[in-house]
Amino acid sequence: MEFLIGFLKWYQNGSYEVVLVFCDTEKKPYEQYEDIKHKINDFHGIDNAADEIVIFGNPCTMQIISKHWTDEIIKKPAKAVNAPLIEKYTGVKGYKGRNDQIDKVMESITAENYKEMCNRVQCMVSAK
Repeated sequence: MEFLIGFLKWYQNGSYEVVLVFCDTEKKPYEQYEDIKHKINDFHGIDNAADEIVIFGNPCTMQIISKHWTDEIIKKPAKAVNAPLIEKYTGVKGYKGRNDQIDKVMESITAENYKEMCNRVQCMVSAK
């Protein structure tokens, strides 16, 4: 949990443009998710700071990665269900989350589509 406080301090000091926190909210210990939100609130000294942060639920990692290319919303965490989406935008066939596949997906992220992802996420937040 201390790593989170460190990242938040760096963010507040302008060292990073964004801090992304990925949490598995479906499996125990999902209580840690609530602990992280509590720490964010404590750090900022208000009760609802964590509510102002974009927090993705599962499938969190693939959701934020997919935002680099599309507005489509991933609704199920099953890799087999999302494999066609991954293939469509990255060329990685039969995505199962293997290290070589993850590396290949990460190679598809560029400075340009990072900016597109930021805009898509901002639109999601604005629509809230």
